[in-house]
Amino acid sequence: MLRYRPVLYIDVWNNNGTWAVNQTKTSDKVVYVQETTTASELLHQLKEFQYIESCDKRKLKVSDLNSDIIEIAEKKGGKPLCRLERIRA
Repeated sequence: MLRYRPVLYIDVWNNNGTWAVNQTKTSDKVVYVQETTTASELLHQLKEFQYIESCDKRKLKVSDLNSDIIEIAEKKGGKPLCRLERIRA
């Protein structure tokens, strides 16, 4: 089981079609991801922790679940919402 630390995007803005994250906040909570965890299950965990407002996979995209960094963004427009950073200790 892999452990991840959520990093919330506080100030995000669009500059000529490119998203920029101006301010982040690292959470003290830990999100657990197993080999069998689906993107939908991960989104439900993040919604339970109130890191995202919706867990609707039709509206959100999740990057590779096997990566050291998992990005969560809106499908329409690509606005980044948060990321999970793998804890290696």
